[in-house]
Amino acid sequence: MSCDDLDKLISLYLYEELTAEERAAFEGHLAACEGCHAKLEEARRLHGVLSNCPRPEPTPELLVRCRQALDEALDREQLGWRGLLRGWVWQFGTAPAPRLAAVVTLVLFGFGLGWTLRPRARSLGPVAPR
Repeated sequence: MSCDDLDKLISLYLYEELTAEERAAFEGHLAACEGCHAKLEEARRLHGVLSNCPRPEPTPELLVRCRQALDEALDREQLGWRGLLRGWVWQFGTAPAPRLAAVVTLVLFGFGLGWTLRPRARSLGPVAPR
């Protein structure tokens, strides 16, 4: 483990969120590197100071505003393109076979008609503006 890697993992080490392998590598590097050991002690002191500070509780008004903002964001997500696409996929997934067959038939008919009329549209040529 390099000093840069250890620097990124110090907070996870202090909160005991490293895996056993990461913790072993972390502590092995600490034993060999005096500079990183000093960084860890500095981070421990800072962690101790911050843990003694009072933690402000959010006001009920702030909680209400945050919940409303979340509801609005979720509504926008459901009404946007992703919601529309999700709705279509859901409908096709639960559509009965005759309904799905009718949709596929109409789409194929539309493409077939377009394919047949394509040579006629070319023979007409461009339309002159009036």
